[in-house]
Amino acid sequence: MKSFSLRRPWRSSMAAFLIPLLTFLLACGPGEETTPIPAATATPTAMAVVTATPTVARAATPSPTSQGPAATPTSTSVAVPTPTSTPGEQPKRGGTLLIVTAGYPESFDAKLLTNSLGYYEWNAKLYNNLVANYEDDKIECDVCTGWRVENSGKTWVFDLIRGVKFHDGRELTAEDVKYSLELQMGYVDGLVSPRGGLIKEFIETVDAPSKYAVRINLFRPTTIQNKLLGIGASVIYPKGTIRTDLQSKPQGSGPFLLTSAVSGSGYVMDRNPNYFKPGQPYLDRIEMTSVADLNSRNALFLVGKTKYYGDLRDSTVQGFMPTLEKMTADGKVSRKTVLGGCGPTGVWMNIAKPPFNDIKVRKVFNLATDRKSLDTVMMGAYGHASLMGFVAGMPYAVPEEKIWDIVPGWGTGAKKQQEIGQAKQLLIDAGFPNGLDILQFHTAISAGDVHIGHEPYQQMLKAVGVRTTLQLMSGPDQLERMNKGNYTFQVYILCQTTHDPDEGIGQQWITGGARNNVGYSNPEVDKLFLQMISESDFAKKKVIFDKIQDIIVLQDVAWAPTTQSNGANFWWKDLRGFTTGMNTWAAAGMWRADRYWLQP
Repeated sequence: MKSFSLRRPWRSSMAAFLIPLLTFLLACGPGEETTPIPAATATPTAMAVVTATPTVARAATPSPTSQGPAATPTSTSVAVPTPTSTPGEQPKRGGTLLIVTAGYPESFDAKLLTNSLGYYEWNAKLYNNLVANYEDDKIECDVCTGWRVENSGKTWVFDLIRGVKFHDGRELTAEDVKYSLELQMGYVDGLVSPRGGLIKEFIETVDAPSKYAVRINLFRPTTIQNKLLGIGASVIYPKGTIRTDLQSKPQGSGPFLLTSAVSGSGYVMDRNPNYFKPGQPYLDRIEMTSVADLNSRNALFLVGKTKYYGDLRDSTVQGFMPTLEKMTADGKVSRKTVLGGCGPTGVWMNIAKPPFNDIKVRKVFNLATDRKSLDTVMMGAYGHASLMGFVAGMPYAVPEEKIWDIVPGWGTGAKKQQEIGQAKQLLIDAGFPNGLDILQFHTAISAGDVHIGHEPYQQMLKAVGVRTTLQLMSGPDQLERMNKGNYTFQVYILCQTTHDPDEGIGQQWITGGARNNVGYSNPEVDKLFLQMISESDFAKKKVIFDKIQDIIVLQDVAWAPTTQSNGANFWWKDLRGFTTGMNTWAAAGMWRADRYWLQP
């Protein structure tokens, strides 16, 4: 493996282009606030973010209260042949891909990172998974040759590719996969992966019966574990890797070797000559740069200095969308839309502490939320009504005509004015006749979060007698406070990775869930969750999900959902092999880049 420096100045063709361009662009528009990232060689801070509330025990009981019919997963699978952009077209070897993103990961620990923009986009190129998601909702082998299902769907056996090497020369074996999954579930150091730790609700044990075989034993027949194993949080580390190892350098087997990294600025990654996938990667080098200013990123995409642009989710890019749409219509770039985008989006309240442990106060915040006004600020023309992260066109979505002016808090016009009056009275009934003073959580990771609706929502609350003070903090500080329950409320986008209700409920809403940052606990929801994940019939499963949704949103008013946008990726035609996975940001294969190539 080539050596790399965390300190030396990083020079590249990208840097040469950026200096004059950014000087011009920054003079034309306001810059965006970014989270200061400590130098990688400093005392690790990112690890402390997740140590506050380790959750090792499974959130729900292993045996469901009502066992549904067994799932019928595909019995075998083989690695999917490498796709090409056009049938019969042969990938070209060589070239340097220039990538610009808004953020920079705090470490190389992909299992624990949750809120650095682009954290999977950066690290996916350095790692591999057992299985991966490259395109749509397809799950295929990454370091395996295939899998078979045994024990009536409760046991999955994966056969590994022999000779896969980590960057330090060690061979990747079943023991590494076993260790990595146990680390992800919190069974090694007590730290459950916020994104990928949900697998502990489905996986009972992981065994390594031989050097090249991994056996995953499930509590009940299901297939979602493969979706979760295909995301960027489910990468494989060498057995024995500890968190501090990942603070200063990666511990992967991926298609690219990290040859230079400047904390908070960029990576240079060169082709791994010992990569186990024949002929891959096709690119010689990838240069990634963190550029905070949105206008600069837009300009770089327009001139082809960054080859893709995506994960649209708020009004900060609305002015750029007509240009992107025209470029698509003119055949210059390709576009792929993913329903559901990054959501769910809404107002998250710490219901484990006063004043939000009083449902009257939660109802005040829900009724005071003017969704139409927030939609204009946050989503522009791209917002859709959504209660639990599912928008029109998705199987579990509630039709918009059954939300607007029907679900409490989703009133418009005269209906909204009526709700505001109800909110004022509820605040008095809750014991705040003179109004309520409270801190409002406010993060500024990038422009996407600065414009997420903090100040407009502050004005909406003021109209019903709630006076808030915006409390600005960095991304790492935000995550630490959320995990400790040391916050009041915030307008927030809590991104899902699979758009599967098993993840949406299991991560955020069951007692002790890996991302249950609101302190919610309802035994009935826990019971229904176990029934839902055991059900293979879609119609029956949706009935259970709808019951859960009604309890959380209508009965308990555990949060105040707002509109959300779909995701979209745009990429230049000369970037071939680019695909979009089951989401626009966390699909491991999508960002691995081992199938990308440049058409001269």
